[in-house]
Amino acid sequence: MITAITAKDKTTKAQLDERFGRCPFFAIYDHRTGKTEFIDNPYRNDQGGVGTRVVELLANKEVTQIVAAEFGPKAQALLEKLKIQMIVPGEQSQTVENIINNMN
Repeated sequence: MITAITAKDKTTKAQLDERFGRCPFFAIYDHRTGKTEFIDNPYRNDQGGVGTRVVELLANKEVTQIVAAEFGPKAQALLEKLKIQMIVPGEQSQTVENIINNMN
């Protein structure tokens, strides 16, 4: 299983970013290896259609679930179609590290 987490910076100490499509970075956590890599969100400053492009980017990374504070309706529809799980944490001021630790 591979989880993408919206992040404000490229470190596990970074806070969860509230925005899905416009977050600056994604932490990509591989549950099998226990490794976390960070990728830039190349679409964060685009005009429109950002959410669906981000979904396609993460699907190409074989992500099976995404942790974000919220998901737009078009992104939600595509995530459901691709069977990628959406997780909205109850406490949104968490760090990437806390989220990963709570999953294990």
